[in-house]
Amino acid sequence: MDVHNDLWKKEDGIDFGETPRDLYDNNLSYLDRALSRFISWLKEEGLYDRTVILFTSDHGEQFWEHGASLHGHTVYEEEIRIPLILSAHGIRNRFETVPAIAADMAPTVADLAGFSINPPYDDPHMGISLVPLIMGKEKQRYLERDVAGRASFKRRYFLYRNWEWKLVYFAELDLLQLFNVIKDPLEKNNLLAEEPELAAELEQELLEYLKTVESKTYRPTLYK
Repeated sequence: MDVHNDLWKKEDGIDFGETPRDLYDNNLSYLDRALSRFISWLKEEGLYDRTVILFTSDHGEQFWEHGASLHGHTVYEEEIRIPLILSAHGIRNRFETVPAIAADMAPTVADLAGFSINPPYDDPHMGISLVPLIMGKEKQRYLERDVAGRASFKRRYFLYRNWEWKLVYFAELDLLQLFNVIKDPLEKNNLLAEEPELAAELEQELLEYLKTVESKTYRPTLYK
């Protein structure tokens, strides 16, 4: 947790400066070097070639891009975009244009370990194995999926449609926003007025899904 909140400059990290973002980057470099030492240890012990390494994070960080700092309070890209590096012996593949979600990790590791899930767990909102993608057998399924999520500390949700359109819903404020994150990755242009039918469709899908997984019913603002 020493690189989570209340950041301080680590001696084993790169000195970028004194601003909050500089301290954050210093801590990232500290983690990077710690991971390097861990990888070296695995190789020295003869464990590297039979170890699956999954490097990721539980969230990003805000630096006032959308009026807040830290994390867990909104669902904008700077908070929910995280790294994902999966290293396994015999697998050499790289994808920079196919997003994944944290919930994909558990079924992926289980699949790599040779375990099957019975009955098959196949909810793309909640996570699917990435092994078919990694092995080059399937790609389109991962590009065409609707993914839902929420902020840690507030009733704020998002729904992606095919990784292009993103609906943001602040339940406590009855606030909806619609972004095209391909054309507008910084989420500066709310397209709710320009795409009302798409927004209503996504709102209906999100609210019906929340009713299923959280047993909560929210009042729609767009669809009837």
